[in-house]
Amino acid sequence: MANAQRRTLTQMLTSIRYALDDSSANPRWTDANLTDLINHNKDGVWNEVRKERKDYFLSTRKSTDGTVTILSQSYTTSSMALTASATLDLTLPPDFIELRSFRAITSGYEWVKFTMRTASDLDYRAVRAYPYATSPVAFYGAIENELTLALGPMTDTALDTELVYIFQPVDLDSVTNTTLQMPYPLYKAVEAFTISDAFVMDDDPRGAVQLNIARSVIANVIGVDVRQSSDPIFVESADAYF
Repeated sequence: MANAQRRTLTQMLTSIRYALDDSSANPRWTDANLTDLINHNKDGVWNEVRKERKDYFLSTRKSTDGTVTILSQSYTTSSMALTASATLDLTLPPDFIELRSFRAITSGYEWVKFTMRTASDLDYRAVRAYPYATSPVAFYGAIENELTLALGPMTDTALDTELVYIFQPVDLDSVTNTTLQMPYPLYKAVEAFTISDAFVMDDDPRGAVQLNIARSVIANVIGVDVRQSSDPIFVESADAYF
């Protein structure tokens, strides 16, 4: 079932054309032009919201999920599994941006500890250089080459894993990726930025108004999140259910 709060490309194009008064049979802006602007501003809103370090764009994948398509690429999730007696260079999903958690899900090994370090950390480099496979108890890891999770030491037991990470929203197109991967109501900011860009290119002063609308949407979303995280009344009532 479709999420009614998620906007499709068709819906966004309709809203944007209405605001631009460009809904005639001979529009000034082509769908392709507006879609390029939408994708550009989608990335801009995504980056702006990520500055708050909140988990707005979370994805969870398991090494047992099989083969999936991500950003139009085929990805085999078993690439995240730990192989016994082998160098542990795990290939991360194509839309991976930032690690949130990584854990073993093999029965009996859920307690195994994974600690993230930088690639230059001496402890990490030491366990990576250790030439023998050991019983899986604790690992050091680092992100290398953007989409590789390198771990050490080697393990003598194969482990399946679960990865939680910040993902990169896919670009919209009219064929396969038709729905904006963005929490409600951030689509309004994407639309307003796009309208602003179009107005600016048309030398229309209304571009500044739309720019302020877009910024206001982002500020309100972030403000609500901060209130819900810190308001003692909200937190108390929420905790009552756990």
